[in-house]
Amino acid sequence: RMTTPAQEVASIEALVERIEGTRPRALRVERHPLRGGLEAASVDRLDIHYRDGGGRERVRAVVVKRLVGPATREAAVYERFVSPQVGELSPRLFAVDRPAPDEAVLYMEALHPVSAWPWRDRRAAQGVLDQAARLHACGPAPDGRAALAAWDYETELQQMAGVTLDRLRQVRRQPALWSFGGALRWTRRIVGALPELRRQLLAFAPFGSAAVHGDLHSGNV
Repeated sequence: RMTTPAQEVASIEALVERIEGTRPRALRVERHPLRGGLEAASVDRLDIHYRDGGGRERVRAVVVKRLVGPATREAAVYERFVSPQVGELSPRLFAVDRPAPDEAVLYMEALHPVSAWPWRDRRAAQGVLDQAARLHACGPAPDGRAALAAWDYETELQQMAGVTLDRLRQVRRQPALWSFGGALRWTRRIVGALPELRRQLLAFAPFGSAAVHGDLHSGNV
């Protein structure tokens, strides 16, 4: 656990006041690093302890994602597409801070996992697929598209694939991790075939132009 830096306190006080409708007193914040957030510089859960206007002790949990450089586009996606169009499918976005032109900080609703493997419940799995289908039927509004206009996804995808392959090669050199040999072989084949796979996918006429989730794993469910 680490105490939140003093420079963030003003933003957190304003956030609590916006969410709870009361000015917090005796504010104390604890930070808990979280796993995930592949492109984020950091992801933390903040446990915000405070007293409300009546002097009662309160605790509010908030997830904070810090984005730097090209990853700041995630803030634009939430602001211009997710929140206004499909906000009920995602954690609530409380606020976005931009401390510098190439930085963004997302303050989001903290969700608590119910099941490590939600696919056991057929009704839950069907609900997830129904919600995903609604998302995939939505096209970003013009300002949402504009926010992503500079994103060269194809080039970035190929670069990330190369980095993944290189990391697997490094892991494979360690005797204790020899079992990753099979993963290296198949990853090499996928990386080599990736440009053609993408070409075929993008040429598949029935899809047209749509938003896709792209990361529908159990943790995100």
